[in-house]
Amino acid sequence: MRLALVSALLILALTGIARAEAVLFPAPSGQAAGELTIYSSLDDDLARPLVEAFSSAGPTLPCATRTC
Repeated sequence: MRLALVSALLILALTGIARAEAVLFPAPSGQAAGELTIYSSLDDDLARPLVEAFSSAGPTLPCATRTC
């Protein structure tokens, strides 16, 4: 019983990781000086204002959001 529970939790965890999606918001200046990755459960439409506000303050750093 315990092994079945651990196996089920492991399968759920691995399938959740595999479904993570990434969206890249390029740097407004067109020059990349690295990349900021935001891991979040927000939808892209909800994360967009956050990324746009950050991009206005740091126009040389592209942002990527990863939802899981």
